[in-house]
Amino acid sequence: MFFPQVKNIIFSEGVGSCWQEDIAAVRESWTAAGDRWKTHSPNGSMQFIRQPARVLSIGLQLESGDTAWGDCLSVSFAGKSGRDQAIQTHSAREALQPRNLLAELQNLQGHSLREVESSLSKTFSDWTPAIRFGVSQALVNAVATANQKLPCDVLQEALESAGAATAPALQGSCGSNWHDAVERMIVAGVEYLPQGQFENLAKELGPDGSRLFLYIDWLKGRIAELTPVSLAGPNARRVITLDFHGALGQIFQGKSAAIADYIEQLTQACKPFDLHVESPVVGGNFDEHVVQVSELTRMLRARGCSVKIIADEWANSLEQIKILATKKVVDGIHIKMPDTGSLLESGRAVAICKAEGLFVLLGGSCTETATSARLAAHLAMATGPDALLVKPGISFDEGFSLITNELATIQSLRAIRAADSDSHDSTKGNESSAAKRPATTSV
Repeated sequence: MFFPQVKNIIFSEGVGSCWQEDIAAVRESWTAAGDRWKTHSPNGSMQFIRQPARVLSIGLQLESGDTAWGDCLSVSFAGKSGRDQAIQTHSAREALQPRNLLAELQNLQGHSLREVESSLSKTFSDWTPAIRFGVSQALVNAVATANQKLPCDVLQEALESAGAATAPALQGSCGSNWHDAVERMIVAGVEYLPQGQFENLAKELGPDGSRLFLYIDWLKGRIAELTPVSLAGPNARRVITLDFHGALGQIFQGKSAAIADYIEQLTQACKPFDLHVESPVVGGNFDEHVVQVSELTRMLRARGCSVKIIADEWANSLEQIKILATKKVVDGIHIKMPDTGSLLESGRAVAICKAEGLFVLLGGSCTETATSARLAAHLAMATGPDALLVKPGISFDEGFSLITNELATIQSLRAIRAADSDSHDSTKGNESSAAKRPATTSV
């Protein structure tokens, strides 16, 4: 597939589907949600503890008259654990160097997506992951439009991947809405839930973490009660997923044995459901983080604990993900796409994790947009991760609808294409292609 002729580059400044937040400041001195908008951040990473997420959309105007869009954006907890600070749209626009970028893209007409990305990475080596994320979306959409292909086809060819025969399982995220949103996840049939975030540790977990066991009891009860009426049916698989953002390291003062004891107790309490624990501890830098998490993971494995420790913090770049995966520091990785960079970089991260036998969550952030979320669904169908994060937004329902419908559309279009291909294949004899038609057909 070829990269088309680009005649112009346009920009549009917008907002993400959620806010950005300084979670460290929230935990250091508890601030009610309504007051965070006007409370200055003491950590210098943002002006206020909570503020709207900004997006810089880049549009590639093609000679065909179409415009291919991509959204440059940062994750909700930007500036944390080695991540870049929240994107500033004005400085991001300057960093894109529109005139130079347009000239470069015009010179790359007819090249493959992989060649285009490789050239841009050399010419614009100072682009942040947020910028690479947005530009790559526009590139993929441009190639898909020009070649009349699905974005997943473009990604699959560029990554030389086998693709996924079926849609991945979904992972929901409830934010700080630990009950109503989670009940909606259960009814929706989401497999991995509720993730969420712990903000007021004393209230939500207690000084020794004991309050969480009461919530686990409630969650198991609601799963049992609501699963029979869920969209996935009465036999839907569930995995309890808890994202601590380093909270266990804070509660147990970094003592690995105490943290392991607690996680082991949680694992037992979650039965008959499996447990995934994301970022139980977070180091001050990458090397420190690897040491801390490695020790905890080894300890739990030695005990025969069935929990999966999932990396999120300090799993930013493709290189960091590769180290975590190949050294078996964790059992799985949450690939946070805006932090990893381009769509192809995230795709390569999926491949590395799968090759090492790790659980792979193709994720991201609630701050993302409909454009980036749809392309995440296409990347999932091109690479086959174990789970795909429901996004954008933090309310769950809207993101669930968008992701679910995009995955269904991809599968329907692929099925119709396969059926049409079979109907024109003379080697199939007189076999009727009607029997191969998907539930959704063209008329």
